[in-house]
Amino acid sequence: MAVVFNGGVRDIFRRCPIPPIYDIEKTVDMLIETDKSFSRFGDGEFKLMTERGVDHNFQKSNPKLTERLIEIIGSKEDSVEVGINRIYFYQDGFGHPHIENFIYNRGYGRLMVEKRYFDFLKRDHYYDSVFSIPFHHYRLPKAFFDGYFNNVKKIWEDRNVWLVTGDVEIMKYDFNIFFESAKSIKTVGLSKIDAFDYHDRILRYLNTLGISKKNDIVILVCGLEATVLAYDLAELGYRAIDAGHIAKEYNNYRKGIVPYSKFDKGFF
Repeated sequence: MAVVFNGGVRDIFRRCPIPPIYDIEKTVDMLIETDKSFSRFGDGEFKLMTERGVDHNFQKSNPKLTERLIEIIGSKEDSVEVGINRIYFYQDGFGHPHIENFIYNRGYGRLMVEKRYFDFLKRDHYYDSVFSIPFHHYRLPKAFFDGYFNNVKKIWEDRNVWLVTGDVEIMKYDFNIFFESAKSIKTVGLSKIDAFDYHDRILRYLNTLGISKKNDIVILVCGLEATVLAYDLAELGYRAIDAGHIAKEYNNYRKGIVPYSKFDKGFF
């Protein structure tokens, strides 16, 4: 089941210079059809770029991280695509009520204008960072998600996957089912807290593991570090995708856990 995401720009952004932001389906298509890496920006990344000295849940404030995030979101590097939350800028009519309330009642749209988040958007287009967590952002029929997640699995079909993660509990989710299309899976564990503080060391270590630049794909589930790591691995010739909460999201979808319900407590 296909859904046409063709809504207009939200009223609060109509006079802001916002480049095109392709929807979650086009994002997945790009990840299937190209060998590009993908860096994602969400609330935490924007917060660290605009509110200096403010800590994130899993990453304390770091001036170097702020600099790198600003560099990456505006970079013209061709081997990396960049994702931001399309739903905050565009109104398609499928948004989950919780997200809509977050945007309007909590003033997220106004905050984005006040902080001039859009001034960071220097690329000629972006993709949707919500590709990895659509179940929590869009209220769509089950048939859509059935087809959607089957397409996501094609990204690593017949590829050797290197899962780089700070989530030691990730294996409890429907991990093997979600990555069943992969040729093989190897896991590399990182610190869950302040992973960016060890960024250079992580990058050097990954470069010693024998990851094939031609046949392998690195899936990053390691918070704000993933945004920078995907970019830097791409510059070294690897393919890396910042996949965020995607394993947990698939787990919730398969089990029919209602987003933001009491059964969903602690997801983030």
